[in-house]
Amino acid sequence: MIDALRETDEFGRSPLHYAAADGDAAEVARLLAEGADPNQPDAVRFTPLHFAAQEQHPEVVALLISAGADTRGTDRWGNTPLWRAIFTAHGRREAADALLARGADPDAANSVGISPRRLAERMGLTGVLSPVTASIPVQFARQRD
Repeated sequence: MIDALRETDEFGRSPLHYAAADGDAAEVARLLAEGADPNQPDAVRFTPLHFAAQEQHPEVVALLISAGADTRGTDRWGNTPLWRAIFTAHGRREAADALLARGADPDAANSVGISPRRLAERMGLTGVLSPVTASIPVQFARQRD
C-alpha cells in the first residue's frame, strides 16, 4: 500500500511541502490531521516550515509549529525557517513574527556564519530582531543614511 502522505516527487517534496508553500492552511491542517510529518525534509532539507516561512504564510507557520515543526531545522545551507522568512520578507514581517513568537532563534548562524539577525542588518532593515528579546515586533523599515 502506498503512503500518500509520505510519497515524494523528484525533489523529495511531499503534498505537505506544496500545501505549505501555497499557503493552503486548510490543506495543511488536513494533511497534518492525517499524519503528515511536519519535519519531513526534501532533497535540499527544506521542510514544509521552510516553505511556509519563505512564502510568507504566517497562518501555515503557526499550524506547522503547533503540529511539531522544528523552528531550528536547517536546510542544506544551514538556513532556518526564520532565515528564509527574513531573506524573502520584501517588507512583510508576519512570517518572521510568527516564528519568533514560537521560539525561533534570531541568532542561529547558517553554514557561512550569517544569522537571521545579521541577514536583516545586511539587507538594511532596521529594528529587525532586536537583541533584547525575540518577542519585540519585527520592523521592516529601510535604513536611512
